[in-house]
Amino acid sequence: MDRDIGKQELLQRLQSGYARFQQLIAHLTPAQLQAPGVIGRWSIKDLIAHFIAHEQFALSEIAAAQRGEKYHSPFQDSDEINAAVVEQYADTPAEEVFAAWETSFRGVVAAVQALTDAEFAADGAVARLLEDTIDGALANNTYEHYAEHTPAVAAWIGRLAQ
Repeated sequence: MDRDIGKQELLQRLQSGYARFQQLIAHLTPAQLQAPGVIGRWSIKDLIAHFIAHEQFALSEIAAAQRGEKYHSPFQDSDEINAAVVEQYADTPAEEVFAAWETSFRGVVAAVQALTDAEFAADGAVARLLEDTIDGALANNTYEHYAEHTPAVAAWIGRLAQ
């Protein structure tokens, strides 16, 4: 990962990654969005809930670093986070989960826009507490995360057409 990603480049990467994933699933019906089996037992709706959880984790981690604190997750690991968020959204209609993702993503964008140049410094206090750059802390919970799941989603969509 490029360690010198600034605010504008990060915002562009966020927007591009989000738009690409939105395009991938844009033509799916509400029933298809809730059909299990996309990734393991997960539906697209479950995957979106997973994205929300990871975005919010990254925002919490960055906010703690901005306060001069190391973030301590209430969860043991990613599996626990994933199980909790899928359960949280289990009875929520897909359109509400997608609206929640839009809100979460817009929160990420707003948080990045509010960051100072000093907070982007790879050798600054925020990076030391994150043990990563701002881009590093966000990438694997946003645009790189969407891209990580894209091949499985595209394959599943391909199977729908058969």
